[in-house]
Amino acid sequence: MPPLSTMDILLHTFSGVAIASVVANVAPISAGKRAKLFFFGALGGALPDVDAISLWSKFDETIGAFLHLEHSGRDIYFNTFPYSHHGAMHSLLFPLLLILSAQLIRFGIQKLRKGEKNSFINRLKARKWSIITFFMAYLLHIVEDMPTPGAAWEGVNLLWPADIWVGGSGDIWWWNNYDLFLIVNSIIVINVLVLIIPALTKALKKRIALGVFSFGLLLGIYQIKTRGFDFDYQGFAPDYKTSEAKSKEIQREILGDKVYGWMEKLDQNIPLNF
Repeated sequence: MPPLSTMDILLHTFSGVAIASVVANVAPISAGKRAKLFFFGALGGALPDVDAISLWSKFDETIGAFLHLEHSGRDIYFNTFPYSHHGAMHSLLFPLLLILSAQLIRFGIQKLRKGEKNSFINRLKARKWSIITFFMAYLLHIVEDMPTPGAAWEGVNLLWPADIWVGGSGDIWWWNNYDLFLIVNSIIVINVLVLIIPALTKALKKRIALGVFSFGLLLGIYQIKTRGFDFDYQGFAPDYKTSEAKSKEIQREILGDKVYGWMEKLDQNIPLNF
């Protein structure tokens, strides 16, 4: 399998930021708390792919050796273990467990250090917008992975711990989805501008942000469903060169030579190699 593309993780991360840009315009919170939303959005958007660590070239001699793992990192990655890529970390339950664990730990520390008087439920309510942003960003990452090839996983283990895998339709290739990246970043730019324009009322900001995101989402779905090429494959040895070339050809047709050249240069100049 070739090195992972920078564009893949950037698309997921900025998709989380796009979620944050909507929530920031919707939530009745202070400017400081709105700023935090962008961090939680980016974190939620990127975090599911931590499970790709097993494909890291030094995984076996470091993490694998420390944990005395029976399987190599490559075998783990291309398998359907809960800790494989697209496994438990790409499920609906996992982000909820992360949120609950993090909040319990934080609540416990504050209880010990500051004599926290609020109940755990009240503390959750106080952080609800950050929690919502993180969860929605995490969920959007999972949804974005569903139109990619089935490969060894047949989608994502959406309903883990049940052995139910969803997606893997092969509507889009793994990488080079520059059109989707540009749609996501357009949402962010417009919604941030809306957020900082003082002349707009809160109600208007909310309507614009939701409208921009909804339009971007529909446009993204349209782009995904109109590639005109089946990128799906099963197993471990697809014809990468053919699919990669076709993906690039489609992107060039959509974006034009100039914009495609800019995006390809960005992708190549920020390498992400395992």
